[in-house]
Amino acid sequence: SVKMSVNAPVNLSSNEINKRNDKSLKPLFPKREDEENVWKLCEDVSIRVPEELDTCYVVFISNPCRTVPLWKQRAGREEDRLVIWVFFRVVPAKQFLQHFASDRRHMKRPDGSWIKPPPPYPAISAQLTT
Repeated sequence: SVKMSVNAPVNLSSNEINKRNDKSLKPLFPKREDEENVWKLCEDVSIRVPEELDTCYVVFISNPCRTVPLWKQRAGREEDRLVIWVFFRVVPAKQFLQHFASDRRHMKRPDGSWIKPPPPYPAISAQLTT
């Protein structure tokens, strides 16, 4: 089995190392846990280290109840920081970038108001349609 980690080493050019160490770089996206952040992370890989994109995957986790408990999550409350996520696929990052779109419906209340302020960038539309 292949072990994957956010901290896995990536072969970077000296220019890319300088970008990585540049303290003036701002976060790519607001702190929230949703599919748009994953898309923006994949987009960043495609721009900064495009040769690595084919080795990246987006992981969506689920089970028969369509819920998975994950501990020590920023969004969690109390000491265990438990969050229940409801995702279920592994998708190559390149395909995710090409096909994912979001109308941000999941970020709104039934009355149409925002649950939290939306990201500052436009809603993501798919590069390819099927």
